[in-house]
Amino acid sequence: RVDLGTKFTSVVVASGDAPLWDSSSCLRGTGSQVATVRREAPAFLRVTWDRRTSMSGCPGRGTAIRAGTYTAAVFNGQLRSQATTFVLSRRGASGL
Repeated sequence: RVDLGTKFTSVVVASGDAPLWDSSSCLRGTGSQVATVRREAPAFLRVTWDRRTSMSGCPGRGTAIRAGTYTAAVFNGQLRSQATTFVLSRRGASGL
């Protein structure tokens, strides 16, 4: 069992080794979302990103991210997902 709530889990979008956005920069809610993780069975976490860099504080104050190729990874305590590569176009993302 793992708690996927915003207090325990963060999603980081990066360009190479440089983090651009971190969902834990401005926590929304502190509720728990406990999931049972089984081998070879995915657990899902829905995250909304405004396509801006994160800054200390809340979203909407960072710089707009340009179209390009990025990675996203999820962190929860000592756990880390594999990074997923995605392409951000002018209208949206593909590859997620």
